[in-house]
Amino acid sequence: MEIYLILGGENEVVRPRCNACLVHARAQLDVDKDFWLHTKILCSGQRFLTAPSRIPESVLMREYLIANGIPHTVILTEEQSLDTLGNFVFSYPIIESFHPSKVFLVTDNSHMVRASRVFSTIFGSSPQLELVPSKDVGSSWRNKIAETVTQFTTKHPDAMFWKNIAEKINFSSSSKIEYVSLALIEYDFQFFRVHDFASARKYLQALPVYGNDINSMPDSAYAAAIRKLLKK
Repeated sequence: MEIYLILGGENEVVRPRCNACLVHARAQLDVDKDFWLHTKILCSGQRFLTAPSRIPESVLMREYLIANGIPHTVILTEEQSLDTLGNFVFSYPIIESFHPSKVFLVTDNSHMVRASRVFSTIFGSSPQLELVPSKDVGSSWRNKIAETVTQFTTKHPDAMFWKNIAEKINFSSSSKIEYVSLALIEYDFQFFRVHDFASARKYLQALPVYGNDINSMPDSAYAAAIRKLLKK
């Protein structure tokens, strides 16, 4: 069994992540006519933090894939996650129930390094991971955030370095990109201390963004960034 995992948060006009999945799957189908007999597609995402919707974005992704020829019987949805970590934590039990040999991870090119790190942290070395990057289309500030976070955490994997930088930042005057990038850096430093699904789930459940009262969120860069995003 193989599973495509398409992360939510894509540009909803041109659907780059869904289209990357379509192109890849069609290529597989050309050489394996029984491809859909041993393959599933999991669309992950309730909504992105800056784009609330009454309809889960994973459901909209599913409808798009069906409209473009994918059998409805092979498409699954995960409708709880609000961010990258949530995508993997909530998708984990669904994926594990199929015991797949391979997961095709589909997300924007600029987001792939961070996403694959989260995948490896939660899933470990099994199942095998194959990357299916999509083009970075629209939402340029989000692409920039992903690039900034990846570059920073790669060069400076020391949480103390982040703390020293954060103390010098005036978040009230920072640009949107700087603000959210720095918040996610702090978020990642904390997250990458976990080492498996159970600890990742525990960490996710402790994040107030998955609670009901946004105003009760603790005073941290991540919490402040979420507040700022939700007010946009």
